[in-house]
Amino acid sequence: MCGIIGYTGKSISVEHVLARLRMLSHRGKDHLDISDGQTTGSADLRDSTFFVGHTLHAVVDFVLQPLGHCFVTNCEIYNWQHLAKKYKLLARNDAELLYLLLQKEGIACLKELDGDYAFIWKSGNRIFAARDILGVKPLCYAQEPAGTWFASENKVLEHGQLLDPRKILIMENNIITFLDKPFFSLNELNISREDIVARLQVLLVDAVRKRLHGLDKVGILFSGGVDSTLLAVLTQRSGKEVFLYTAGVEASEDIIWARKVASFLCLPLRIALAQNIEDEIRDVITVIETTDVMKVGVALPFHLACRMAKADGCKVILSGLGSEELFAGYRRHKEAKDINNECLNGLLSMHSRDLYRDDTITMAHQLELRVPFLDDALVTYALSIPGKYKLEDGQDKAILRQAALLLGVPKAVAYRKKRAAQYGSGCDKAIQKLAKQKGYKTKGAYSDALGALCLRK
Repeated sequence: MCGIIGYTGKSISVEHVLARLRMLSHRGKDHLDISDGQTTGSADLRDSTFFVGHTLHAVVDFVLQPLGHCFVTNCEIYNWQHLAKKYKLLARNDAELLYLLLQKEGIACLKELDGDYAFIWKSGNRIFAARDILGVKPLCYAQEPAGTWFASENKVLEHGQLLDPRKILIMENNIITFLDKPFFSLNELNISREDIVARLQVLLVDAVRKRLHGLDKVGILFSGGVDSTLLAVLTQRSGKEVFLYTAGVEASEDIIWARKVASFLCLPLRIALAQNIEDEIRDVITVIETTDVMKVGVALPFHLACRMAKADGCKVILSGLGSEELFAGYRRHKEAKDINNECLNGLLSMHSRDLYRDDTITMAHQLELRVPFLDDALVTYALSIPGKYKLEDGQDKAILRQAALLLGVPKAVAYRKKRAAQYGSGCDKAIQKLAKQKGYKTKGAYSDALGALCLRK
């Protein structure tokens, strides 16, 4: 994972671009550079009407960007070696493969990618900006008075917005148009429950396996629920060095369960307790760019756990994000007339609701976030599982729980009824307590309290 930036418009200075790029330096400490479409290297550049820049977070390899003076990407493409062989491309890593493949096949090649990506690419007189279909990798854009900017995070821009992952942005002659990308569809299977569970197990194993390739050490955001425990079991089975991270208020249910399950799995667990809550909240608000109480409540334990993972030297951390959407884990799924249609609707909004928040938190701690449940093949299959198998006798995520049990998750964990992160960690109550101490008495005013905290030095 890394940070990318782009600009096109009136001529601006190299220093202006570098200043904005340095605002993304937390996303990549290994290298930072820019290009003007002709030359790469800030020392050799002058004012220009086009720039791309990159900050590198090297996990496995060390291939510098921008590539070809015109391309930058933040990507993790799991089938890059297969595509390099198929198209006879001499690529050293996934980023270089994507650049060479775009040159050879054009934008149509995106449908062949298995993984997560965001990129900015100038080809001739056109600039392309795109991201993976679910929006795991962030990309924002803004049309400012001098020109149009692109960046991995909105805090770099003036009045920026997230690029819809289902659209490819194309800019030519300062005019922006969008090309639609096809999303996942619903097509329920007509096969036995046993066959569905068997195939689901294979896809779960593969989704984790590909995200561990080339790694010796990996962290897991861990709550002792079925999703994070399944990731821990499969990662442990792969032979990687595994560290579990949980955070929250002492004696909260997630910490209690995390201790029990980590002990059962014989895996090291690191616990970050929510202390100095006012300072921590201020940091979180700055990173995720919102005072929304729910988002802050989810991000707070995430932030504490990631800081500990960074201190341990982790570069990659796994999250169970996406399981609730795919396998009907929310109340709205139980209330929906069509369960799978509600699953699909949830996936459509994940990029702005959950993924941007989680990406900014992890990258603030120089961690690459990987989300196995949002693997393309797994998502496609999960949406084809009949809804009746996802909700059974009042049990949410029923089909996933059965698969997890067969894959080695203890039964008490596989069928544990777990609350959302902000509640299970106790961070929701900690935020409410702090807000009330500051004189904000109603739940609807808590966001105002958080905003006031953010403004205080």
